[in-house]
Order: sequence, then structure tokens, then C-alpha cells
Amino acid sequence: MTSSLLFVGTTCGFTSGTLFVPHIMAALGRFYLSDPKLAPTSPFHIALSRPSPKSVGHSAFQARFLVVLSFSLGAPITFCMMGSKQGFPTMFMAYIVISFARAVLTGPFMSSQISRRFGYAFGVWSLGAVASPLIFQLTAAAGLPWSHFYFGSLVLAATSLMFLSVTFYPTALEFAMDRKNALAQADSHAGRSPPPTPDTDDVPHISSVASNRTPPANLSLFALLYCGSETTTQGLIVQYLLAERSGNPQTTGYVTSGFWAGVTVSRIAWSYFSPRITFTGRKYIIQASLALAFGMQLLIWLYNSNVENAVSASLIGVFFGPIFPACLELTNDLLPVELNMLSMAIVSASGSLGSAIFPFITGVITTKYSMKDWSYVTVTQAAVLSIAWFLFPTRQPVRQPIRRAVAL
Repeated sequence: MTSSLLFVGTTCGFTSGTLFVPHIMAALGRFYLSDPKLAPTSPFHIALSRPSPKSVGHSAFQARFLVVLSFSLGAPITFCMMGSKQGFPTMFMAYIVISFARAVLTGPFMSSQISRRFGYAFGVWSLGAVASPLIFQLTAAAGLPWSHFYFGSLVLAATSLMFLSVTFYPTALEFAMDRKNALAQADSHAGRSPPPTPDTDDVPHISSVASNRTPPANLSLFALLYCGSETTTQGLIVQYLLAERSGNPQTTGYVTSGFWAGVTVSRIAWSYFSPRITFTGRKYIIQASLALAFGMQLLIWLYNSNVENAVSASLIGVFFGPIFPACLELTNDLLPVELNMLSMAIVSASGSLGSAIFPFITGVITTKYSMKDWSYVTVTQAAVLSIAWFLFPTRQPVRQPIRRAVAL
């Protein structure tokens, strides 16, 4: 139950970070319109000088760069806190720090359209989750203090910060584009906007939305349940094998890497093939994946074998891999285009909330009774997930135009 509280820390950080993303982006993107330098402007200088709003513009590229540069420091700060051996309160705060930084870092890259590269990003993210348990298990097996794992990770954090700084530093063309847009917006606010045309004056705005679309709350609840099931499975499988299957402490930790290896393979494959898959085809593929994952959860529950349980855990990762990207794609298809970014952010935040609630509840149950009850929870979650996905539309709703008058 105590270790499950760390997932609560993750949710606290991720939820607060998601709420602050728009304000952070707005603050870090400010620059002086009169400044001829094509370089990032210090937000602290602008905040202290309190300039007139008319003399300041906003650069999306500058905001993205400063966000990446500033909040990438969350990783080394977290590793130092974890390796300091200051007890559970410090570890809990470390989880809040890293999840807050992660929420802010991923905010600028939430695209309004799910692309193949977006899916590849999910796959590479999972690849990191494969390597981390492997390295940690090797560290523990060698008899090194566990704190060395976190201090060693500082090298990776420094390397990452270097590559991010070089990659996302805005080019002169990007700065010029942002300056041009900011000047045009300033002219518009000053009353020097071009005269209204028929396109903006007399003709109502037309927006396409899907009729009879699935409410956003349903997608958020599904994401909450899926991420809770994923975290409960991979986060507690090792404890289950040690307690109920007499697993070897020197090797059982590799099971988590097997789970994430399955997730990585299937997400990269899904990203490659998903543009060729129809709305209906996606519905049936994910339905079959959920059914197979349910079968693997049953085998872990009923079959007393470390090897079989480890293989089943890896296959669950394979079957779980495409589900979250498919959920975001479904959100993209069912909701209005202008709400895509906001809706995907809400779905992602709901998933983070599920990653904290369900592992914590499972930790309380298994502490009160035994680790045997872990299987009851995961089997039930997989069954409910399969039923919930079955209730989503099989055919994409027809988008009907909604006419709205443009405010002058």
C-alpha cells in the first residue's frame, strides 16, 4: 500500500502540470516586439520590467524551446532526490516533481491530429520503460546500492538535455514567422485590421462535427480504466510472482521489461499500419486485443508457473500496446476538430488519474488480504475494458455541418 502511494504522487504532479501548461506557455513565449535580436527572450526580464501589453508579442517556438530547456531539469532533480535516501516523503515529492515536469514537457507537442510520428513517440517512450527495469535489475543483482541506479541516470539526463537544446532551438525563420504574426496581431488590436470581407462578415462559419458522437466523458472513463489496468498489471506483477509463485528475486524484475517490450513492439507496429486501418477495422482489432489480454490475465491467475506468467505478462503488453493510441485516434475521429487538442489533453489526464487510483486501491486490497487478490482485480479490469470498448461506435458517425455566426 505504501508503494502504491507513489502513483498518487504521479497524479498530483501530472494533473497540476496539465492545468498550468497554457499559463507556462504564455509566459515563456513573450518577447519584445521592438527587440531586433532573433534569440529567446528571458521571461524573468519581461516579468520584472512590466511592459505594456502592446509592446510584447508571443512566440510559440520560443515557448516550446524554453519549456524543453527548463522542465528537462525535472529529471536530474528527481534522480538526486531519489538517490538521497531521505525516506518516503522525499521519494513521494520526487514523483510529483518528475510527473509535473513530464506534463509540461508533453503539453507543447499535443498535436491536433494523430500522426504516425506521434505513434512512434509512444513506442520509443515504451522502449525506455524496457531498458530501465533491465538496468535496475542488473544493478541490484551485482549487489550495488540501489541509489547508484538514480545517480547513474544523471548521465542520461545530461545527454538528453544537450540533444533537446540543440534540436528545439528556434531557427531564424521560425523567429521571423512568430514576429510577423505577433506584429500582425498587434496591428489588429490597434484597429488597423483589414476591412471585413464577405468571408468573415456575411457568411456564417461552418464547422463539421460528428452527429451522435460519443460523449468525451465516455472516452475519458475508458482511458482512466485502461491506464489503471496497465499500471496495476506491470506495477505489481513482480510482487505477485514473488509472493504467490515463489519467484527468484534475482530474475523476477525482468518480467516488467518483458511487458514493456511487448508494448513497444505493438505500438510501433500500430503506428505503421494504423493509417491503413479503417474506423471499423480499428474497432475490431482493439476488441480482439482486449479479449486476448483478458485471456492472458486468466492464465496468470489460473496457471501456477513463473515462466508461463512471465510470457503472459509480455503478451499482455503486446495486446495492450495499441489501445491508448487507438483511444486518442477515436477521440480525434468523434469530436470536433477545434476540440481535438483539448479533448486529447483531457483523455491523457484521465489516464494519469487512473494510473494512480487503481494501483492504490489494489495496494490497499492486497495489503488487507493477500497478493492473490491482485489477479482478481486485473481479470476484472480486463473484462470491463473489453465490454466498454464494445459499446463504442462500430462505424464512424456522419459529420454534419453546423452553421455559426462569426462574432464581429
